[in-house]
Amino acid sequence: MKKILVVEDDEELRLVIELFLSYAHFEVVMACDGIEGLEALCKTQFDLVITDFRMPRMNGIEFSKKAKELYPDLPIIMSTAFIPPLDNELKEKLHFLSKPYQMNEMIFKINNLLKINSKIDLAL
Repeated sequence: MKKILVVEDDEELRLVIELFLSYAHFEVVMACDGIEGLEALCKTQFDLVITDFRMPRMNGIEFSKKAKELYPDLPIIMSTAFIPPLDNELKEKLHFLSKPYQMNEMIFKINNLLKINSKIDLAL
């Protein structure tokens, strides 16, 4: 089972994402900001990270830079309403998911990045 770290400050959205990713057969670990996300990265090996852009204490850009220093090959999806200005090096290392998004769009992107060839029916 693939393990995904979700770093999101919106508690309701975290719960929704956790529900859908669990339903799609991923093991999910949640963090409420970048600092908590980095702590989780230091304790556990993940296959992929999904992070919000705007968060308190440490935003998604700072978190992604530090995560890539620790794990250069770790796929990171940044969810945001707009793609922030980034240096080209970081922009090439991140994958973006525009908000608002559909959960099946997120699952498709995850499956593509992890090279999983399965279809999940997300109609509940």
